[in-house]
Amino acid sequence: MLGPVPDSSAWLTGVRRRTPLGRLGSADDIAAAVVAVHALDWVTGQVLAADGGLGLHSPIDPTGCADWLTRRLLRSSRQIAAMRTESAGSFGRRRHRR
Repeated sequence: MLGPVPDSSAWLTGVRRRTPLGRLGSADDIAAAVVAVHALDWVTGQVLAADGGLGLHSPIDPTGCADWLTRRLLRSSRQIAAMRTESAGSFGRRRHRR
């Protein structure tokens, strides 16, 4: 319907990494899930999550962008703290001449 999805994008690599099955699903995977549900005589009106386990992660952030942002912010805050420590240490070592 929408055409092939580029398999080499960084976004898809992140999705693949976060999927417990370790791969993206195919049209055959979805078709097999639909056929399996239709074969059940006593199941009606179910919502089937055929996502390879990706739904086990945050529904707000299924691709892990928030994880990346959190790591980036923590790294930045550690760098700022280190710069403050260095500048405070060098200030304490200086002697002021009169």
